[in-house]
Amino acid sequence: MKRKAIVDLRIYTMRQGGVPEFLRLAKEIVVPVQLRHIGPPVAYYVTEIGPQQEVMHLWEYDDLGDMEARRKARNGDPDWPQYAVASDGLITKQETSILRRLSLPDEDGLVDSTASKPVVEFIVTTVQRSRIIEFQRVLRQKALKIQQRHVCPPISLYRSEVGHLNQIVQLWGFDNYADLEARRLARSRDSEWNEYLEAVEPMIVDEHIRILRRVPVL
Repeated sequence: MKRKAIVDLRIYTMRQGGVPEFLRLAKEIVVPVQLRHIGPPVAYYVTEIGPQQEVMHLWEYDDLGDMEARRKARNGDPDWPQYAVASDGLITKQETSILRRLSLPDEDGLVDSTASKPVVEFIVTTVQRSRIIEFQRVLRQKALKIQQRHVCPPISLYRSEVGHLNQIVQLWGFDNYADLEARRLARSRDSEWNEYLEAVEPMIVDEHIRILRRVPVL
């Protein structure tokens, strides 16, 4: 399946203990309506290491015009208002970003091999504005080769387009925490990885990592 160009990334923070209720609403109301008008989600995740009571979900579109048209159709669905009523008081904070997918070598094969992994490392790197293209080049030419040698192919790489700018977002999948730890340890011992880190360190303004758990909603 051809992957679409942009992704609407949504990060919702729930009131204490509200994550299971939100996921129930997603499965019973949100996703059925979205499937009719937008398509299946890329994924739903809950944050396990990082900010708590957090659900992250991603939706693909061809472009911003496609997103606008599909959302308009969704908002007109007679079942959609149920979600607003049922979720009242449940969500305490919402953050949305539009990300543009960065092309990957052999992308179709990578999607099949990594997209369903249950544990995901979610990395957001803010790069100096003047060096974002350079960072992307070094990431593709150096980091991906090393990561695939020790870690895994990426689920996806994105560049922020609306929201926080000059950010590169990476998603890497693992079987479990032990798998993540072992693969990262092997990577850290690779001299080429340390060379990559030295090359990009002057370009980076900030970086943070969450560990996510993929949750089924279909």
